[in-house]
Amino acid sequence: MLSLMAQSYADVHIVRTVKRSAFWPMPKVDAALVTFRDIHWRHAGIDEKVFFKVARAGFSARRKKLRNNLAGFAGLLPSAVEALLLSIGISENARAQELSLEEWRVLMSKLTN
Repeated sequence: MLSLMAQSYADVHIVRTVKRSAFWPMPKVDAALVTFRDIHWRHAGIDEKVFFKVARAGFSARRKKLRNNLAGFAGLLPSAVEALLLSIGISENARAQELSLEEWRVLMSKLTN
């Protein structure tokens, strides 16, 4: 979700990675230093608040498939969300973290129209 939010506002670039051993206590993953360039809302025609409400719903249960998370949010049957996903080229078995920024944008425009 953090990556989606950042990319919705800026060009995000990794400057360098920081090994996990540089931290105490040592986390399970390495870290990264990033830069944010050209900061502005990148989804013309899509309401910012609605975008993040839908995104939060999509990410609400990590292990669940996107169709189930969005069905609960939108008040649709999972089969209706599945048909929508397939119509825009997204697998019915996709999870929120597997979608690109562009796929989220297309999904959002379909859900809000």
